[in-house]
Formats: sequence, structure tokens, C-alpha cells
Amino acid sequence: IKHVEDSNPERTTQHVVSALKGFFRSITLSAGNDLSLQDLLRLLTLWFRHGGDASVDSALTDGFNLVAVNTWLLVIPQIIARINAPNVKVRKS
Repeated sequence: IKHVEDSNPERTTQHVVSALKGFFRSITLSAGNDLSLQDLLRLLTLWFRHGGDASVDSALTDGFNLVAVNTWLLVIPQIIARINAPNVKVRKS
């Protein structure tokens, strides 16, 4: 997938932003349900892989405001494991 990201970064970013919005919507709709775990994990993957981009960061900020704080308790170990992300913007978010 790396070759696709390198060939057209703007298009990749557009797809990532759309995916993030969809994941946040799904997580919001399935709040309190164990089904949201897979969406949370996929969202984390996108966050840590593409979070340095300004439009991705904006989509994340908007989405974080939609999701209840206790939802993130399910993925605290994954967040801690990736706290040393190479991208400074991702670490600060």
C-alpha cells in the first residue's frame, strides 16, 4: 500500500479523511457496544500513520468531539504502545 500512498499523497489524504469520518460516525452510533472496538483500532491505525497531515488532524479533532471519553478506555493499551510515534504532530495530539 506504500506505493499507492507515494504516487498521489493528496488523494490518499482525501480517502483517509473520509475513512476517519466514517469510523467516527460508526463509533458514535455503536457507543457502549463491543462492536466499536474494531473501528477504534482501525481509526488508531489511520491516526498514527497519517495524523501529521493538517486535514487529517482537523478530521481527528472534529471526530474526537463526537465520541464519548469513556469509549477510548477500550484502546488505552494501544494508545500507550504508540505514544512514541515518529511524527511530532501525532505525539502531541
